Amino acid sequence: MWNTLIAILTIFDFGFCETVYHVIGSAVTFSCNDDRDVVWKGPYDGGTIYSEGNHINENLATNLSSRLFIIGNVLKLVNLQLTDTGLYECFGDIKMKNPVKNFDLSFPALLSSSTPSYYRYMMLDADSQKLVIGYMNHVDILDISDHPVIPIQSKSYYFKPIQTNLGYCILSKPEVPYCQNHIKFITKTKDDILFVCGTNADAPKGFEINTTSGVTTYGSGDKFTAVPCSNDPFHNFTAIYIKHQNFSKEDDIYYGSTLHSESTIQRPIFGTNDYMKGVISNKWMKDPQFVGSFDVEHRVFFFFRETAVDVPPNEYKVYSRIAKVCKRIALFTLL
Repeated sequence: MWNTLIAILTIFDFGFCETVYHVIGSAVTFSCNDDRDVVWKGPYDGGTIYSEGNHINENLATNLSSRLFIIGNVLKLVNLQLTDTGLYECFGDIKMKNPVKNFDLSFPALLSSSTPSYYRYMMLDADSQKLVIGYMNHVDILDISDHPVIPIQSKSYYFKPIQTNLGYCILSKPEVPYCQNHIKFITKTKDDILFVCGTNADAPKGFEINTTSGVTTYGSGDKFTAVPCSNDPFHNFTAIYIKHQNFSKEDDIYYGSTLHSESTIQRPIFGTNDYMKGVISNKWMKDPQFVGSFDVEHRVFFFFRETAVDVPPNEYKVYSRIAKVCKRIALFTLL
């Protein structure tokens, strides 16, 4: 199991600081460097005694005591968890006020920012052991292999909105965050090609990333580059890249979005670069917020919630819905 959190163990010993890296779920070993059986204190319950003279405290939580091992002056903790963060101290005996050694175990987030970054999409590529993250004007690719190089370095791609689209957008909307390029969808179309869709300052645009060469392209001519996602960065949007059982026997993208107040589910028209839209009407879908889309044999299912129209005018209700789209015939159905 891969995690995007890295355990950083900082050891303080007579002014000397050593940093040791661990992945959550692995094990860590603390050595007191004292010949005697020592007392270990840890962060559980505000700094309680973990063990004394090779005997583990029986009052520790079961989840902790089952992962804790004491061998002489060594403490070993397996299956590291976020709750393990904090200060570990060893003492020569229980009467000592100053520890022989301190260990500060922390689990900071891998990515951090002092300003809002508007993270919108995350894709895990198990084949290449990469995590691809889309946010405002950026796509980051992180190595999450079983043996990552520490500290982890992300490969970042910058996609600012096209200048002409930005100029039009700021006439009616705030430049930040609305008139930026919020990445709403990422998919892998080839071993080294990522297709990405962004809001592009209120004028959605598709583009590609060649992860081998590092070349990025707006409107590369690929049939997917015309696919729009929601123009509003705060609208929920769903898309799915499907390789199998399409009528044309080619791969295609199905998606549900709200584009400039028109909400619809769209399916590719095979043999063209165009898309067939579902019914654009409040009687079919009213203010839908798309949750997800799933490929099931010859159908694609879209999950969303919408404002109910089949209730009295003075009532307001939100219903969960499922839409079924057939791959081989022109059929849209609400279930």
